[in-house]
Parts: sequence; C-alpha cells; structure tokens
Amino acid sequence: MVNDRILIDERAGGAYFWVTYLPKVLGGGSFYLTGLRDSDGELFNGKDTYRLRVPADTPADDFWSVIVYSMKTKGFVENVETVGLSSQRMERMKRNGDGSVDVYFAPTAPEGMESNWIPTGKDFFLLFRLYGPGKALFERTWTLDDVVKVQQDAPAGKGMPPRTGTDHSSSRLRSSARSTEDAQRREAPGAAHLQR
Repeated sequence: MVNDRILIDERAGGAYFWVTYLPKVLGGGSFYLTGLRDSDGELFNGKDTYRLRVPADTPADDFWSVIVYSMKTKGFVENVETVGLSSQRMERMKRNGDGSVDVYFAPTAPEGMESNWIPTGKDFFLLFRLYGPGKALFERTWTLDDVVKVQQDAPAGKGMPPRTGTDHSSSRLRSSARSTEDAQRREAPGAAHLQR
C-alpha cells in the first residue's frame, strides 16, 4: 500500500472479489458448483448455444438456481433480460418427459425454448446453486451432467447431444476454486507462471 492506494501486480489480471448475499428464502444451507467449460473441455463463449440438463431428482430441498456471469467483468452479463433461472419458477419452464429441465445459454433463444433460456452474448461462466442441498450431493451419488454445446438451428429435440447416463463422474461443473483460477489466467496471459 502506498499513500491512498493498494498496488496490484497487473500481470495477475487485475483485482476481483467475490460477494455473496444471503438468499431471500432461507433454508438448510447452500452449495455452489462453478461451470467454465463444456463437455468437450472448451471454455464457454458468448456466440455458441449450450444446454444444461437439470435432473428432476436434483437434491435441493429448497430450490436450485443457475446464473451466468461475464468472464471479463466477473459480474452479471450486461444488457440482458435475465441472468438466471430457478426451480422456484418451474411452472414457467418447459420440462422433459422425465421431469428434467433443459436450460439453454446462448445469444438468442432456441426456437420454442425462450422460457428455458439465459442470454449470453459475451464469454461467460456459470454458478449452479443448490439451496438446502441433499444427502445425495454430499455422498456423490448425484452430480450434474456436463454442459453441452448444441446446434442452434436444429428443431427442438433434434441435433441435441444425448443425455448422459447416471455416471456423472466426469462432470465439468466443479465446486473447487481451481477452475476459476484457470479462467482468470485466460484473461491474463502473462500470469500463467502464478499457478499454485
């Protein structure tokens, strides 16, 4: 610190901080999963269309939510109608025959899926939150499927990657901070040597 300011090494990509607010509906705690990459290991970008299938048996006694954040600013994606969806508004979303919900992340909504769409348009990452997380999450008998890149011009239900089986051990949604550090290094190429 020098006089009235803190000196920050710009090679580290700037200064970011995380602020978490209490939810409006309190319950049995919360658990956050961070998503930075699709099922092929590619970082999410703002021009492609992605799908996250949220199973009907998602272990959130209170509710689940998924929100997108700008990779550049680490804040909400700007100038969009909505930044996330929640099971508290399940009656507005289209469900699959098995009760699961497909959530889409894209610059424009897939045809007929506007109620299940979160606008992007910029490189992004996501947080999937479980409020009142259940035993299946902690025992690792349940994990969330990978986010998959889909063809935007395909008719509803066509051209979509098949749902994965019940073995979700390769899920790219993680609860560790390591993936966030990798994404920050992407924004700051000169900071690659700062790995742990």
